[in-house]
Amino acid sequence: MRPHINGPASGTVPPASLGPTFDLRWRTLTEEANALYRGGDTASARKCYEAALSEAERLLDAVAAEHDARPAPIIYNVSCHNLAELARALGENAEAEAYCRRAYERLLAVAQNPASPLELRISCVRNLRNALAELTVRLNERHAPPGELDRIVEPVRNAAFSVFRIARHAELARDNCPHCPLS
Repeated sequence: MRPHINGPASGTVPPASLGPTFDLRWRTLTEEANALYRGGDTASARKCYEAALSEAERLLDAVAAEHDARPAPIIYNVSCHNLAELARALGENAEAEAYCRRAYERLLAVAQNPASPLELRISCVRNLRNALAELTVRLNERHAPPGELDRIVEPVRNAAFSVFRIARHAELARDNCPHCPLS
């Protein structure tokens, strides 16, 4: 599998407050990296993918500040996985695992953070499925012990349960909840 731009990230509607070119720099960097990768220039592709990951970090921070979630968690996940795939193709399996772990840990941290906007937390939980799947593949490739796999699955399960419970409460309560400000 070659590094790529994941369809939903490039085709989503950007947050209005962040402008119509919300992810343009990220898309441009990723497309340039893809072309370099296809052309066999893996060193230059890596630099572009790393720049795209830095931009993805900035976008994820920006949507948290703007209380909007679209599509930063997807972008972040794709950026980490592009670098993981490049590392794997070059035989750098430990580095590939590190990028997969980075996506998993960042999305999990945002999903678990009560100060993060609810929509962003939901989006992170949804994208954790892909991050967890990629990390699991890397762990299985190096024959990680079953306990290690359990240690990465349980926090995702707990975060998903917590976030979706809060989302359900917000849906049912709307603005009529006297004991918790969910907006």
